[in-house]
Formats: sequence, C-alpha cells, structure tokens
Amino acid sequence: MNRLQAYRQLRQELAYLGPGEAEAEAREALEVLCQVSAQDLLLEPSRELTEEQVLALQKLACRRKAGEPLAYLLGSRAFYGMRFAVSRAVLIPRQETELLAERCIQIIQRKNLKTALDLCTGSGCIAVCLAKHTAAAVSASDISPDALAVARGNAEKLGANVHFFASDLLEKAQGQYDLIVSNPPYISDAEYAAIDAGVREQEPALALRGGADGLTFYRRIAAQAPGHLAKGGQLALEIGYEQGEAVCRLLAEQGFDKIELAKDYAGLDRMVFAEWNLAWE
Repeated sequence: MNRLQAYRQLRQELAYLGPGEAEAEAREALEVLCQVSAQDLLLEPSRELTEEQVLALQKLACRRKAGEPLAYLLGSRAFYGMRFAVSRAVLIPRQETELLAERCIQIIQRKNLKTALDLCTGSGCIAVCLAKHTAAAVSASDISPDALAVARGNAEKLGANVHFFASDLLEKAQGQYDLIVSNPPYISDAEYAAIDAGVREQEPALALRGGADGLTFYRRIAAQAPGHLAKGGQLALEIGYEQGEAVCRLLAEQGFDKIELAKDYAGLDRMVFAEWNLAWE
C-alpha cells in the first residue's frame, strides 16, 4: 500500500469524526507513525509503506473507533510548534491553551520578568514554552508524580531548562515569582457527569475535576498566590468559558487588580489575567 492509498483509507475509516477532523487526524497519524509529512504525501504519493507501517495505521484506526484519543494512541500531541509526549497520566494539551502560553510569553518579554511558575503543569507544555521562548527562570509543579515524569521527559527532549517539583498547588513552593500561570482542573461535578465519555473515561479525572462548582482550584490559587508573587507580579489562569465573572470576583476579593478577561479562538471567555500590587509585611 502506498502513501496516498493509506491516507485515503485511514481518512475513510475516520469519516465518522467529520470530514475536517478525519482529514486532520489521518494526516497526523501518517506523519507520526510513518514519518510522512503533508509535503511528502504531495510530492511522493506513490511511495510504498512498509508492512509494519500499514499494520500500525490499521491498529490505530481500530482503537480510535473504540474511543481512544488520537494523542494517546500516538503518544504525543503538537503544541505551540513542538511535539509533546503524553500519556494517560496527563491531560491532552488543547489548542486554546496555546493562547495562554503565548500571552504569558508576551507578558514576560514585555515586562522583562525574571521568574515564572506553572502550576498543574501536566505534560509541561506551558512551562516548556515559557522556557524555550523567554529568558525567565521557569519552575513547574504538579501533584502527580506520573505527570511530573512526563513533563520532565518533555523538557529534556525539547531542550527546555525547567525546574520541576511536586506540590499540591503552591503548598511546597518557596520564594516569590514574577509570574504564576495555571491551567487547573475546572470542570464542575455536573459538567463532568455530562461530558463526552471519551474524555471522562480516557483522560485523568485529577486534571479535570474542579469540585462541585468547578471553582475549587481558583479559590485556592487566589488565596495562595499573593504569598508567592512579587509586587507587580502577574497571575494568568485558563478558565471554563462560563467562569470568567466568578474567577474575576475571587481575585478581586483577594486584592488583585488590573483584572482582565481574554477570549479563545471561538470568542469565548478562556483566560483571566491579574496583577498583585499589595506589599506584604
């Protein structure tokens, strides 16, 4: 079977995802499993694949139909121009989180910030992006040892200098930072019961569930972050699209100012940014 035949067959088997998604996943699978890029497919469509490559694509199609996420099947996910290893110990990086990483990079560069901390780092995608694209000293934490192992592997593979440590949010953090960023669990109990079964059954609940109203981690971050932010320090959070008003209120109650909501690619509230300007005795 040649490259074009394999691509067309896989796209057809994934047609239940919808034409756009089927095409994207077929191309990604071909690139990762067979090292055939979109350009390769265009320039040499008739080049034969090996039997092992064809079998790998067939196995992927079967497991994908059974509901397994493509990123877990491939063992990686593209994020901000890099490819991050993922396992079922970590949340699959989402496209909207790239906006959070990009905005934090811009803040660090514009304000010449020296230190940054990524809470609930998961695969390490945000921390690695900050370390690769800024001169800040970047740290990252997670409560899950398995997630930290994945994040450390990604930092090493991608050549990012990140200091990782185990912590339940900021409980084990030491010192102050110029920026704290987090994409914490924010799905409420009711939402978790109703989300797509593929997400609920495949991705780690530890990285998804944010308590009864989805705000548990925001309350804790809002209370803990001031003790670890330098004056003028920046806080950046990813949020659920209906949580903007509530998270902004939590931050205001704790004394944060310059609170700003920002939207994702779909025009939905997705990020909150705030500044800490009170001095601690």
